[in-house]
Amino acid sequence: MQVDMKKLIGSLVAVVILGGLAYWAASHHVVRTDEGTLVLAKRFLTYADTYVDVRAWSSADFAAHPELWRALVDQGYQDLLAKWKARERKASLDEVKDKAAALAGEVAAKVSATAADVAADVSEKAEEVAGKIAETVEPLLDDPSGADHAP
Repeated sequence: MQVDMKKLIGSLVAVVILGGLAYWAASHHVVRTDEGTLVLAKRFLTYADTYVDVRAWSSADFAAHPELWRALVDQGYQDLLAKWKARERKASLDEVKDKAAALAGEVAAKVSATAADVAADVSEKAEEVAGKIAETVEPLLDDPSGADHAP
């Protein structure tokens, strides 16, 4: 009979330990951040967001997990939320800078091509004008008096 009592007490201890772990998991968030791991109390008993790795999260991810966001704010971690927001803004700014640089390169290439076309047109016109001037001046050079030629 004593063997059965040991098994019963062992089983009860295991159930109590497992129940305590289940209760703890339902009442806490374990949050992995760039700075380390946070343990936050939950407002309600739930297994949602018990363990969360937020190192690559955006504002949209936090918006999808309002209870976790509220726990961070309520327990004094607004600075972490501000860092994520700043990192997100910097990434957006870097993206805009990259797009602007690419656009500037495209514009410069178009301006260069247009300038080359204009330069070719000007050169062609200059040759044409130079040819006409040469045609006009050539007879004058042949007849220095210019008597036979009307202006």
